[in-house]
Amino acid sequence: MLKGVIIDIDGVITGTEPIFYHLKTVGLKLTTASSLANPKPAPNLFLTAAKELGILPEECLVITDSEKGTIAAKAAGIPCIGFINPASGKENLSRAYALLESFASVDAAYLHRTHAHAMSYPAEILTTKRLLIREFSKEDFPFLYPMCSNPETASFMEETPADYETEQEKHLSYLSNIYPIFDLALWGVFEKNTGTLIGRAGFSLPEDENGAFSLGYLIDVPYRKRGYAKECIPTLLAYAKDLGYTTISAKVKTDNTASQRVLNQCGFPYHYTTDDTGRLFLYTICLTI
Repeated sequence: MLKGVIIDIDGVITGTEPIFYHLKTVGLKLTTASSLANPKPAPNLFLTAAKELGILPEECLVITDSEKGTIAAKAAGIPCIGFINPASGKENLSRAYALLESFASVDAAYLHRTHAHAMSYPAEILTTKRLLIREFSKEDFPFLYPMCSNPETASFMEETPADYETEQEKHLSYLSNIYPIFDLALWGVFEKNTGTLIGRAGFSLPEDENGAFSLGYLIDVPYRKRGYAKECIPTLLAYAKDLGYTTISAKVKTDNTASQRVLNQCGFPYHYTTDDTGRLFLYTICLTI
């Protein structure tokens, strides 16, 4: 888990940029590498920085604007983000896991996700009183498939799941192609006290460039009627709002009265439209209100 960030950018001092103040307020430790000895590309510079923060190298993330910085980070075993700094010239940042052109869109959630992906583990997205919402991993699929293919669940899904092998291939493709790119996605819902996968919740991609992300959720049959959906949906909507999204949609089958009731209780308006097939109610909520 990410616990600290090492800034290796000339002229950037921890605390002078708004992003650095924000990271401190959410509990991430910060330091700069400019004042430390042991020049790059030797890894000693970043290893010393991690030690000064009191955390392990694998619990750090380096943000650097130099090729030597990316080499040093890799040698130290620390994931690295390359900052394309106009003041640094044309540096080769190809060794970095990800690239930034600006700090304007960088927040703690982005850094946590990037660190998790670089270290090949699922990123934690949100927590509630009883639930952990995190990215799926490949190891989750044997538990996810029976949940989605259960007739009591599948009957309310927009698409009925295919066979195990086909769905597993789609699952692995989703992990590789969606999580690293999009900040809204579908995630696993786990009970905190048991670690059990009890559902799936999050957002589906817009159907066109002018569309909104669509809220979706399912709770496994044995865990229904415990208030889990009403516990996680407001948290998901708040997360989307914090990321700057202003409109979220939702689709519910016309005979799924339970989900219609849950959406209304979580703030979605009672009015809706119907899709072309007449089988889906379409809801939209404005997050700016």
